Amino acid sequence: GLFEPCAYSILESYGVKMTSASISAIFVATIPCMTLILGILLFLWLLLPHPRMRPISVEQAQRAAEAFGITPTALKKNDLTSAETQGICYDDRRVSFRFYQMQNEVDAKAQEAAAISKIRQIYRTNDAAERSEGKGNYRIYALDSLHQFGFAARVGSTVVFLRCDSDLAQTARQFLEQIGYWEAPQFFGRPMPGLRFLNCIAHRDALRIPEGQV
Repeated sequence: GLFEPCAYSILESYGVKMTSASISAIFVATIPCMTLILGILLFLWLLLPHPRMRPISVEQAQRAAEAFGITPTALKKNDLTSAETQGICYDDRRVSFRFYQMQNEVDAKAQEAAAISKIRQIYRTNDAAERSEGKGNYRIYALDSLHQFGFAARVGSTVVFLRCDSDLAQTARQFLEQIGYWEAPQFFGRPMPGLRFLNCIAHRDALRIPEGQV
């Protein structure tokens, strides 16, 4: 109520004083054009399919993890939801990592939901900051608290679960960025590459988890 018409009228008067009437008229005349352009962009955003992320394979996840100084092993039978599920895992006192290649996206959604539920039940505290987003073929969830960092993501029929102590959170984010599961693709940009582990290998000494911390 205060901005329209009170503040608008005052600011408009100052604007007219600082320019000519003809230039002011040109600016006012462009308002319908900008409204049309914004309407078209909004329509395209609703009409076009959402951007997609590219899933990686179990072998690519294995190589990326090894480049960060950890050596995952094949998932155990009690971690597999079906005979068609493939994946790798790594566990120690400070880091827990899982990568699943499910048979289809329905199974992947169920596995991701279970991973998110586990993170929230065990690591969620009053000081925790959560991030959740999902469009197209992906969903990303992250929880960052004072003592723990938890992450779960689904891209296509693959699922990533990662948990570590908070002082290793930055290294964990770098690893997730390298495999292309941390940042969602931009609407006007290309889909994020599924794997960038070659750059990770080039910087493996700088990004490796220090000995004694895992």
